[in-house]
Amino acid sequence: MSLAHHIDVDFLREAYRRTRKDGAPGVDGQTAADYEENLEENLRDLLDRFKSGRYQAPPVRRIYIPKGSDLSKKRPIGVPTFEDKILQRAVATTGRGASIFSASLTTGGSLAGAVG
Repeated sequence: MSLAHHIDVDFLREAYRRTRKDGAPGVDGQTAADYEENLEENLRDLLDRFKSGRYQAPPVRRIYIPKGSDLSKKRPIGVPTFEDKILQRAVATTGRGASIFSASLTTGGSLAGAVG
């Protein structure tokens, strides 16, 4: 049984509910409020792309935040898109996500190969 079998629109809706809405937007600039304007359509589209293997995580936006107490030093962090945060939450919530992603990455595979 594949990972994609465990995820449906209701599952994504719950992942959306559990995803922080006040985080910085990713490279696409889309906020949680923007995504929510067409929530059901966005979730159905995300699910279709995920299950068909067409979903590709967009690039992560790099920002720099202060490193420790020395405000002159910065460290990079990556900010995924809001939609990617939802899918990450859904995959992690299945309980199988971490092992599937790990196996896929160590064999040089892709998310599409892991969910098929």
